[in-house]
Amino acid sequence: MLELEVTTGRLEFDRTIRSHFNPEAIYDAISQLEGVELVERRRFEHQTKCAEFVFNEQSQEQWLSEETEAMWDNPLKFLQAHGYSLEDEPMEGDIVAYACKTPEETGIGPVDDQDFAGFAAKRKLLERQPPYFQHFGIYRRGKVLSKFNEGHVYLHDLSMIPSNYGSQVYFFRKTS
Repeated sequence: MLELEVTTGRLEFDRTIRSHFNPEAIYDAISQLEGVELVERRRFEHQTKCAEFVFNEQSQEQWLSEETEAMWDNPLKFLQAHGYSLEDEPMEGDIVAYACKTPEETGIGPVDDQDFAGFAAKRKLLERQPPYFQHFGIYRRGKVLSKFNEGHVYLHDLSMIPSNYGSQVYFFRKTS
């Protein structure tokens, strides 16, 4: 596991997200950040998020669509059960997983049972086991190929992610 430091690039990433109000503007602005390269523009009707992009589209795994909830409950255990080993150093094609140490680091805020829309999602996050995985990508040419939510596909520096995706980076390699 690698611990990311807070860098000016990560802070700029967070400022970029906060300074735009619609998703399309956010995803376009992300591609202008140093250390982030736009690889493919995606229409927002294409609802693929990071895990689906990595495991279904890129790695051709068949299990994710059927077992998405189980994967997010405990990704570390789930990936190891599906033939991925945890590695100290990444190699080309490895899975890069970003995680938070605590639920608070994800930016969920306090769980308020009066917030009916967000209550279930927040409660589900709190029921998960740490580390709290937030984002997945693929290690390519010393960078990470990934999607941020329903946005475009980017090739970005390992540290160029929003703060709420965490400060811990894990590397997984398909072994079986």
